[in-house]
Amino acid sequence: MSSRKSITIRGMRQRANRFLACQNFEALALLLRTPSLELLSLASNPLYDEFHIPKKNGSKRLIEDPQPKLKRIQRRLNDYLQAVYFFYRTDGAYGFLAAPVDDTEPRNILSHAERHLGCRWLLNVDMQDFFHQVKLGQVIQLFAEEPLAFKLEMAQVLGGLCCYKGRLPMGAPTSPILSNFACLAFDERMKYFADLKGWIYTRYADDISFSSEKEIVDEQVMEAIRQVEVLGYKLNPAKIKLYGPGDQKIVTGLIVGENEVNVPEDYSESLEQAILQLGQIVDAKFYTVNGRGRPSAWVKELEQQVRGKLAFASNILGTDDERIIALEMELEKALEPPENYGPISWLDFGYDFF
Repeated sequence: MSSRKSITIRGMRQRANRFLACQNFEALALLLRTPSLELLSLASNPLYDEFHIPKKNGSKRLIEDPQPKLKRIQRRLNDYLQAVYFFYRTDGAYGFLAAPVDDTEPRNILSHAERHLGCRWLLNVDMQDFFHQVKLGQVIQLFAEEPLAFKLEMAQVLGGLCCYKGRLPMGAPTSPILSNFACLAFDERMKYFADLKGWIYTRYADDISFSSEKEIVDEQVMEAIRQVEVLGYKLNPAKIKLYGPGDQKIVTGLIVGENEVNVPEDYSESLEQAILQLGQIVDAKFYTVNGRGRPSAWVKELEQQVRGKLAFASNILGTDDERIIALEMELEKALEPPENYGPISWLDFGYDFF
């Protein structure tokens, strides 16, 4: 289930059953609203556009963007895979999961961080090139085995529709949920390891967190790392972090305190700066004759980026938080046309935030 439509848990069950009932290509083609020959063609020759986007550390991230026909199919597949996984999700899995409207314990970035509230010790480890570590053969196998249990020919076609260059691509709508399926046994093994230590284990995509009331010593850190690597996943050594009493603790980018989760201070600051820049851009558009009508598409895109970041902060802090209220007021003010048109320089604002 994607976030495009709301659905109940009962609806998720019905959706999962429809998907699992597909036992031939004709039924699958009907479900995915795509001719069977086209499915076979796309599975044997998936088309992607590749590009890089900058990361905070100065390096670049490879994005493999499926072309429109394939992406539409993957989005539909994602809905059905999410529905099946919902009923098999492990206790520790939190990343990129469906959220039925009547789910009393939704899995998201906030509830993930909340699992570690009040912890004295926290260990974070990060799996390197997470999607690329899940290979085509493994994806075909998970389609062929329980809980999906498709015939091998069907599993091979589904694997072909979801993989690129022999592994899960970074950019396909199906990669996050398939990585969760691939980690079903991994999550159970890691939870068993954590339970033996008296720790709490959670995973948000490739970010793994262990927390404990008792001290986590270096030897235990190495033992946790070995557990992950024995199960076939490589870790990013630069992102292994142990926090102790008195340290500010971070889980998937959020500050975990004694009783509440907060956003980092620089997040609020960068959001405030983005709103200021957006306001300057909106003002500048009014100094040209063709800019005083309907806003340009790229200005609307910038606005949506800012609104998305503000919505994220609001979800963490709450809609009645004074910072959220102030930022919302600043955003509405930024989007208003200027009262007096005057000279402005495009050099007055930067582009680094976007």
